[in-house]
Amino acid sequence: MRFASRQPALLDIVFTSLHRPGADPSLRQANDRAFAAPIALIADAQRDGEIGGEIVAGDPDRVSMTVLATPQGLAWLANSSVIGDRPIDTFVAKTIETLTNGPRSAPS
Repeated sequence: MRFASRQPALLDIVFTSLHRPGADPSLRQANDRAFAAPIALIADAQRDGEIGGEIVAGDPDRVSMTVLATPQGLAWLANSSVIGDRPIDTFVAKTIETLTNGPRSAPS
C-alpha cells in the first residue's frame, strides 16, 4: 500500500500496461500466471476443507478476485484523497479486518 500511495503513476502503469495497444503478449501471460497462484491456493483450500466455514464455498476465481481487488481499491481511494485525513495504515488494517470478519462483525 505504501508503494501504491506514494507512486500512483507507477501503479497505473502496472495495471494498465497489458491493455495498451501493441502490448507484448508476455505481459498478459505474466499477469495470468500471477493471478493463477492465489486462485489455485483458494481452490485447493476449499477442496481440502481447510477454509470450509471461513470462506464461502463457490468459484475460487470470484473469491480471489474479491480479495485481490480490495488492495487495489484501497490504493485508488487513498490516491484520490477519498479517505481524507484517515491514516492509511489504519484505513487498510480496518478494511482488511472487515473483509476478513464480515461487515456485520462488532467493531474492535
